[in-house]
Amino acid sequence: MGTLRGTVYLPVMLVLLSLIGRAISIAGPRCGMINIPRSRAASSEQAFVSSCASIVPPSEHLVAAYTGIVYWVFRGKVKLDEHSY
Repeated sequence: MGTLRGTVYLPVMLVLLSLIGRAISIAGPRCGMINIPRSRAASSEQAFVSSCASIVPPSEHLVAAYTGIVYWVFRGKVKLDEHSY
């Protein structure tokens, strides 16, 4: 029973903390009405986000290709023993 109690403790605490945070955010003070025109970002920020959005998708292919190459190079060469982690 001791191990079960230890494994349940952390998830229960995380759920309770998230519920407390949610209650604070709902019942907390309002900072004013936010509407569409007031929530719009500056044009320089929009340009930065657009440039980052154009860089990220091609780099995802590079990450996938690198992962595939590394997997292909090291396939079958790694052996697990008592010193592995």
